Amino acid sequence: MTNLLVPILVALTPGCLTLLKFLRWARSLWIAPLIGGGGWLLALLLRIPILMLNNTFVKDVVLNAFIASLMAGIFEELTRYFVIKLPFIKMFKHDGAVAVGLGWGLTEAVLIYVVNVAVLAPVFNYTWVDLLPGAFERNTAILMHVTLSLIVFHAINAGFKWLLTAVLTHTAFNVVGVLTLFYIANVWIAELVLFCVGVAVFLYVFKFLKK
Repeated sequence: MTNLLVPILVALTPGCLTLLKFLRWARSLWIAPLIGGGGWLLALLLRIPILMLNNTFVKDVVLNAFIASLMAGIFEELTRYFVIKLPFIKMFKHDGAVAVGLGWGLTEAVLIYVVNVAVLAPVFNYTWVDLLPGAFERNTAILMHVTLSLIVFHAINAGFKWLLTAVLTHTAFNVVGVLTLFYIANVWIAELVLFCVGVAVFLYVFKFLKK
């Protein structure tokens, strides 16, 4: 049981605590994370046919990773744009964008990480140490979803180039994660690189939006 509980708590606790604390400041925003989670699921379902074709016909690892990352960037950021543009969410400005990003990232963490851990860990006898890198990666991903939500909110007012920025940032972040793991072959170093990239992008966007 510990093998499952520890990594799941590591993956979800920071995001959940941040969301709960955030909603204490704006309780009427409670539905925004749910809408964000639905947006993530919709974006995934829309790109599944393309991902299946990619996995079937593209055998080059680097090209496959780039196409999958690009599809994630395009479908998720376009979907995120229309979600954040909803009047109910848009009226809360940056608070609405952050709530959507947290819900988006937590839903991804549950459906991509937690479900897989619960199913695969007992089958392959993974220990909680084996599962920790993926748990930490989920926290980085949640941070990036908040960052991307802020960029997309800015795009609603500042124009298409910022939506394109969100797509390219999302794509680049995914490519860095996949290729770092592929070429370095050390999961902890790969996750550290990804975390540093995620924090740097967040701080830059946060500083820019405060101007």
